[in-house]
Amino acid sequence: MYEYKLHKTFYVNTSLNIRNRIKGIDDIKFEKGKYIFLKEDYYNSKTISDEIRKIILEEIIEYLEQNFSLDYIKLIDKRENISNKKELQVFLSQAFYENEHLIKEILNEVIFDFFNYNKEISIKGFLYFRMKDVYELIEKIALKALNDYKLIKAYDEFIEIMRSFLLEKDPKKNHLKIFIKDNDIKQIFDDENKNRKKEYLSLEHIYIKEEMTFEDEIINILLNVYPTKVTIVHNINEERISIFLSLLKDIFEENIRVYLKKDESL
Repeated sequence: MYEYKLHKTFYVNTSLNIRNRIKGIDDIKFEKGKYIFLKEDYYNSKTISDEIRKIILEEIIEYLEQNFSLDYIKLIDKRENISNKKELQVFLSQAFYENEHLIKEILNEVIFDFFNYNKEISIKGFLYFRMKDVYELIEKIALKALNDYKLIKAYDEFIEIMRSFLLEKDPKKNHLKIFIKDNDIKQIFDDENKNRKKEYLSLEHIYIKEEMTFEDEIINILLNVYPTKVTIVHNINEERISIFLSLLKDIFEENIRVYLKKDESL
């Protein structure tokens, strides 16, 4: 994982606001870089710690809302080939908002646990050393978002290549109808309603049949025949084929039709 140096970033950008807000709390004094609770009774200490916890939480979350994506892009700028930083910034921001409740939850736990054992707080020490779990969570969120972004970009590039290859060539057939039953291609009809299964499956002779799935066979047929329209009729109610059919829909868009039939006559 990348080393997301939040301890330095947070101290520089949030410590002054945190300090100024804590100074406004009654029964607090500042001594040698630490804020010390003046009253020792339990209820007063708990009230003060709750106020400080709220201040730290608000300042850190506000900072992250504004800077989470920018900080991480700066960190990876020299290590990753990111062509569209604004697009990635939007993607990272969305990842933060989707996980904001987790960040708040673990941050609350860290602060609450700290004040269970301490009656004084050093803002620098706390931001530098006490929030390791928070920093690790934020780093995981950012890194996962980055990896998801790269996968999506790679998928989009693959779809574009496939669309260009299949849809910009002169089609050998305008329409193919492919019937799949029990993970096997049963029939392939062309636009003249002729069954071309034997002919089209022979196109895969360069592959080892035993290593090919019906998804591989269909892709191979499409790459050789490149029809403008495709209809697929199948009886498979599994996530596997849903993912494959989503891929084909992204390639052919409105030029593909898919039907799920549980009819034994398929």
